[in-house]
Amino acid sequence: MYNNIKILNNTNFPEIVNSIKIYLSNKNIKVEIISDLNEIKNSSDSNLIILIDRYEQLPSDIFNSNNKILNLHFSLLPSFKVNNAINEAFKSGIKVSGITIHQIKQNNFYDEIIAQYPILIGLSTHFDEYLNEIIKISSSLYPLVINSVFNDILFDFTQIINNSCNNNCKHDCKQCKNE
Repeated sequence: MYNNIKILNNTNFPEIVNSIKIYLSNKNIKVEIISDLNEIKNSSDSNLIILIDRYEQLPSDIFNSNNKILNLHFSLLPSFKVNNAINEAFKSGIKVSGITIHQIKQNNFYDEIIAQYPILIGLSTHFDEYLNEIIKISSSLYPLVINSVFNDILFDFTQIINNSCNNNCKHDCKQCKNE
């Protein structure tokens, strides 16, 4: 079990950061938004560290037995292991992309895949539509997965299917609070 959840603030995707914070706060789980990974170095706490769209290696001193690091990657791994995977996937002409939530370990950046969700890209799909769908799905899925990891339970996709919420609430509706 982890003492803390720390989210590295990603100013490019405030909707996702806010969705995670609201959902976990409704579960009475303390969440801290940090601006720099240096705030975690040499911490003796057990931290669940949450990253969004991180593609480069992390400083080695944040890896310790007490920390677990998750990252939200904007493609279906193993594809597009690059900076700006959203643009690269869209420009490549693929018809199915998506998001991947994976664990990062010191010697394996793209370690265990925890969850993936596909997003279809139609012939007439504009980039803004695709980006909005990525943000919407990420804002719905990532908080549920983080909650599962934090509570050491297996993530079950039926949580999304059985949830009557339309996921436009940013996890602040009655359904999300009571799930």
